[in-house]
Amino acid sequence: MLIFLTACTLQDVSQDGEPIKIGGLFALTGYASFAGEASRNGFLMAIEDAGGSTQYVVEDFQSDVKNAVTAAKKLTNIDGVSVVIGPEWKEFSVAIVPIAEATTTLFISPWMTGEDMVSDYFMTATPSERYQIKKTLEYMNQQGQKNIILLYSQNAWSIGYADIFKEEIKKFPTLNIVAEFTTQQDTNDYRTEITKIQKTNPDAIFTAIATDDGQGIFGKELQEMGVDIPVYTAYSRGSSDVLLNKFSDVVEGVMYGAPSPYAKQDEFREKYRKRFGKDPSAISAATTYDMTSIVLRALKSGTKTSADVRKYIEKQEAFEGYSNIIRFDKKGQLLPGTAVIEQIQNGQRVTIAE
Repeated sequence: MLIFLTACTLQDVSQDGEPIKIGGLFALTGYASFAGEASRNGFLMAIEDAGGSTQYVVEDFQSDVKNAVTAAKKLTNIDGVSVVIGPEWKEFSVAIVPIAEATTTLFISPWMTGEDMVSDYFMTATPSERYQIKKTLEYMNQQGQKNIILLYSQNAWSIGYADIFKEEIKKFPTLNIVAEFTTQQDTNDYRTEITKIQKTNPDAIFTAIATDDGQGIFGKELQEMGVDIPVYTAYSRGSSDVLLNKFSDVVEGVMYGAPSPYAKQDEFREKYRKRFGKDPSAISAATTYDMTSIVLRALKSGTKTSADVRKYIEKQEAFEGYSNIIRFDKKGQLLPGTAVIEQIQNGQRVTIAE
């Protein structure tokens, strides 16, 4: 695990004189490292922009659930941080909620879209993907794509996503899931599923595959097997630069529901590029920046407990962050905005329906 700690100066203390110390719990190595790197960089940028010398500890949980638990315990029980930004993704967030509750320490995930993570000590800086799924189904309906294949991984995020998809499709009488396939998270061969998909002759395929590599391999094998069926995926996959950079040829034409464009995201991308010499590798860079900034403001204002920090965050009304307009519901999840349909065309993301 990697640990970074800076010294505290008199500039970075709360109103009662206590030093401010926050934690970062990110996947800096392993399969989720593209998200973790973006999160860490957003975290560091926010601390730098806040001025002074805030104490902070960053832990790498190595894209592993057990390591996430160990690192969360260290941050709360040994380092004594006031608030933790992280971890990314549902499978890791599920594991740390009991620690958050046992230690009454607020954890804020920069990228976790599940709806069932309800805790007084857990928040997520990304909205449920339900509104993007609704937009996708509306578009399918408009296109007359009635018979849908659903394919998803056996992991917490994918299962949760598929559950929402199955709930929402019931609201469209003309749409029907004709077959459902599940695969292991680390699957690297989808040819058996693709052969079965061909036999059903669907109008479209919807995937909630857990990794960019998995999505890319699926696209590659569809192409190799000559399958020409419209493919839709989750925003988490469609928006990934890792997927686009590594598999652009085989994900051509893939569609997905996405948040409506937000002007300050381009401003943040330029800011990030100046600091790190490259574009952010995941949406978690901007969400981490926003939440770290708000948490630092809360702590400097004199909030003493995680419960007080959460109340401070919940009182933010239409805070204009770099990632989005920041407003939370009572469950601790970012409220959604509007959605569009984007498609990958010639290695670029293009809005095709608003």
